[in-house]
Amino acid sequence: MREVVYVKGVVEASLGLGVVFVGDGGELTVATPHSRADALDELLVDLEVELGSMMTRGALSRENATSKTTE
Repeated sequence: MREVVYVKGVVEASLGLGVVFVGDGGELTVATPHSRADALDELLVDLEVELGSMMTRGALSRENATSKTTE
């Protein structure tokens, strides 16, 4: 649980980078505007290494996102 709080704090402290939603079992969903996707990817890779976690892309990754954005 400490890691969840840590990741949520790091992402949300980076103003405008993204928002974190916490699901059951400590699974996190992180959302970001398309314009900040590369910066978020870099941060998540760093956190993955630091925490020994596993990062997966969800259904709305940049590769298959639609034009229905609010950016």
